[in-house]
Amino acid sequence: MTRSRLLVGLTALALATAACQNSQGEPVGAPSPSAPDIAVAVTDAVLVRDSGGGFSTIAAVPADWRVGSLVWSADATRLAWLATQASTGRTRVVEGSPDGGRTRQWDCPRPCGAVGFHGDDVVSDGGTAGTVLRYGSAAPLAVRPSGLPAGDVGADPSPVTLLAGDGDALYVATATTVYRIDADGTAAGVHDTGTTAVPSDGALSPDGTQLAYTVGGTVTDCPAGQTVIVVDLASGQGTPVSLPSAARPRFVTDVWFDDAGTAYASIVDGTGPCTAAPADGPTATAAAQVYRRDGTSWTSTGALARRGADLGGGRTVLLTGPLTVGPDGVHDSPPGELTLADSTGSDQVLSRDVTAFAVAPR
Repeated sequence: MTRSRLLVGLTALALATAACQNSQGEPVGAPSPSAPDIAVAVTDAVLVRDSGGGFSTIAAVPADWRVGSLVWSADATRLAWLATQASTGRTRVVEGSPDGGRTRQWDCPRPCGAVGFHGDDVVSDGGTAGTVLRYGSAAPLAVRPSGLPAGDVGADPSPVTLLAGDGDALYVATATTVYRIDADGTAAGVHDTGTTAVPSDGALSPDGTQLAYTVGGTVTDCPAGQTVIVVDLASGQGTPVSLPSAARPRFVTDVWFDDAGTAYASIVDGTGPCTAAPADGPTATAAAQVYRRDGTSWTSTGALARRGADLGGGRTVLLTGPLTVGPDGVHDSPPGELTLADSTGSDQVLSRDVTAFAVAPR
């Protein structure tokens, strides 16, 4: 995951090319001093790689809660994560320090889907139409950026989604438009989506010139599936990158860029037919495959992973493990293993029981 990633959905998280501890403190892997810091959420704690190459606990994850995404601040001095309570579906935003200092937490007034930083502020979606939630006071503050349309407040409990950010700018989306919110709080449209489906799971390229996001309902021969749009932010032009054709809908579990600006995506098959509208149905276990963008299509890399982050130098951090999928998409899935893959084809397990990870800005 690049310095600019948030995690939506969906999705996002931490890495380390160093020794790692699982939730019982058992070391996994060997230290690598050239690796950036990483944050890792396991089933019962949030961990950060320390200067010695190991992982130290910065916060506990309460029983019945699960961290689904992690994000670093632009200066790598703070972390924020989004947790969901399994028994109720409640969502909570938590802010912490990588040195293990005090944490702060806020319950989302409505279900939040993504968390990030905008300047010094922790922000999330999940507010009323046309607003972004800002955290810092006792309760989340719904902020309506100038230039962001109010929309129909009663139409959708979360009509604005957070896609990505790079510290100063925050990218959010409605069903028709992707907006950039600058440091002064002013929003301006940068891309017309051409669809009524709200984009999600965004990522910025390291140089900030491209934005990739996931959207559903746009695959002509498989309307139940998803696709990825890569946007040139200078022109606002979006290029659909078609998923490999299949007899079943395919879902995107993550999208990211390497240092050269090439997009990657993790893609998994659903259980329902392409012709059927998403509906409740039996679930199955499946593995997501990693694909590399090649123009307007994807080429398989041969790797199996549900999330990824590029480290440069031929190194990639991948969150591996089976997913639980249904006809309507990916459901809550078992924790996975965080692995480091390099150009030689060797994989090193960094941490187990991982639910989310995020790489610190480089």
